[in-house]
Amino acid sequence: MDKTLSLPGVDSEGAAIAATKAGLSAFWDWFDDSVVIDRHGRPVVVYRGEYGAPDLAPFLSTRLGSLSFGDRETALGYARHPNRLGEIPTYPRVHAAYLAIGNPVVNQPDDPFIELTTLEAVLGRNNAERIAKKLATWIMQTSPWVNGEIRAKSVEEFLDTHPDALARLYVQAFPLFDDPEEVAHMKAAGFDGAIYGGAGLNAGAVEYRVFDADSVREVPSEVISGLTSSLRDYWRNCR
Repeated sequence: MDKTLSLPGVDSEGAAIAATKAGLSAFWDWFDDSVVIDRHGRPVVVYRGEYGAPDLAPFLSTRLGSLSFGDRETALGYARHPNRLGEIPTYPRVHAAYLAIGNPVVNQPDDPFIELTTLEAVLGRNNAERIAKKLATWIMQTSPWVNGEIRAKSVEEFLDTHPDALARLYVQAFPLFDDPEEVAHMKAAGFDGAIYGGAGLNAGAVEYRVFDADSVREVPSEVISGLTSSLRDYWRNCR
């Protein structure tokens, strides 16, 4: 039986996933267990904004621990306006892609924060406490600390003096998945990405992280042709 008959042939934007049955079958062999699907089971098209001379940086390059993707507007924003002070967005570009994320550390598209108990459940108590200490600056910016509900002088002190400390701590997700060392630990534990609510430029949207470029496949259609033209015009006007 041809398995492609029971699988979607188009993505979340209605574009054909592949031009041939063989191509569609190969796509689903790669994508099969991914949770990055819409309510109809179709692969979600996600976007990533980058900049810099393409011949000086590899496809899908990052200085962070993982590759991030989101919606079109966010991708355009990052391509045009780098979040590193002083950098000029030469050769801005947007990638449209599918993501094969089958075992995310978290899958909480509406929440930009991660509970430390969630990390404890998937990574173990020792790792959760270690991460809490490492991300102490971020944790101490959350409401329980800012509003004085937690009066400890440091996260380490709070962990040492309160047996239930992890249950009262949470942190923004993105600093964790920016960290190359932590992503390496999660990857070694069998996780391949994360899905959570965005913050900052993509607040209110979903942010996707993949731990390996092999989990990314570019959309083979012309779905971003308009975006590409827009970026070219923007760069031409900046020169």
